[in-house]
Amino acid sequence: MRGLAGKVYIVTGGGRGIGEATARRLAAEGAHVAVVDLDEVLARKVAASLPTPALGIGSDVSIEAQVQDHFAKTIAHFGRLDGAHLNAGIGGAWGVGLADTEMDDFDRVVAVDLRGVYLGLREALRHFRKVGHGGAIVTTSSTAGIVGGEWVSPYVGAKHGVVGLTKTGAVNGGPLGVRVNCVAPGLVVTRLTDINESVVANAAVARQRQIDTVPLGRAGSAEDVANVVAFLLSDDAAYVSGVLIPVDGASLVDHPRARAIANLQKEGKARD
Repeated sequence: MRGLAGKVYIVTGGGRGIGEATARRLAAEGAHVAVVDLDEVLARKVAASLPTPALGIGSDVSIEAQVQDHFAKTIAHFGRLDGAHLNAGIGGAWGVGLADTEMDDFDRVVAVDLRGVYLGLREALRHFRKVGHGGAIVTTSSTAGIVGGEWVSPYVGAKHGVVGLTKTGAVNGGPLGVRVNCVAPGLVVTRLTDINESVVANAAVARQRQIDTVPLGRAGSAEDVANVVAFLLSDDAAYVSGVLIPVDGASLVDHPRARAIANLQKEGKARD
């Protein structure tokens, strides 16, 4: 892709999953990457494995001072910054309806998933305003940031908020030459979304029922999302800003199928 080689990007949540896949894809294109993760050991491990100059930084994206610090460290180390993938996120308590959600869970999910994106977006725009040249930013929302859902209401609310921040960021960033876009992963298998026997009984059956809701007939991979992020950060997307791109195997355009399967599960009629 055009315009990634030699550029410098921050990737939050870069120690695993979609963030790690993005860091690897950007490095494969010749970019230099600051891998930011709450787990500093993981961040350093991923950074050390990349084929281009990289930096691993431990940081909590929900804390303003730490966000400012990982931006400052990146710029000091590489001498420049060209963009960011604001990807760090958590899911919160699974299988809990809105009426039963604990405030501690709500506050933590919103702090990481929404406040974290806000702080990163604000810091990036401040940097580009200061240096007087543009850049590119990609946020990570979710298909749960486009439609409602029965469970994980803090996550759904936060991811809807990420979409709003992306659009506002694109409007604010436009005069600075900064593009801001968003990816919305669907059924993408990462540590955050993994189903195993420790989470639910009959994990293989539960996973297959999820896959049955995807018209493409498979779960997505972290690399599927990273490919789209790399495009949005590249010069090949030079006139793309303020958009939300679902990476979901057409799940949203056949959302009634997902609801029908969920109802069958509840009624015990889906296949075992």
